[in-house]
Amino acid sequence: MSKRKIIKGVKIDDVQPDSVVGRDVLGLQNQVILKKGVKLTSNLVAQIKRMGIGTIFIEAEEEVAELDPKALEEKKQIVDILIERKFRRASPDNRVMMGLKDIFREFLKGKITNGS
Repeated sequence: MSKRKIIKGVKIDDVQPDSVVGRDVLGLQNQVILKKGVKLTSNLVAQIKRMGIGTIFIEAEEEVAELDPKALEEKKQIVDILIERKFRRASPDNRVMMGLKDIFREFLKGKITNGS
């Protein structure tokens, strides 16, 4: 198992001091109250509550199961097959469709590789 950083929404009542802000915290008129990356203190959490902000995004770590290389390669091959099926009617001369095909393929393979 390995860990990866994620950004998750947390109710302000559940935010722990020393948490790190994952996205800018905006006020009711979209002004930046706290910048991404700020380490929260109990005073900052209390101030955010008083402003009426109910949820903020914080950085967290998540356990990720690692696939063995053979299973990873099999999943990538399945992606290739599925992408080919979905784009089988697209003309190879259609640059937009071929570009989308490549984007989808790389996106899905990236999701597999990153374990998401």
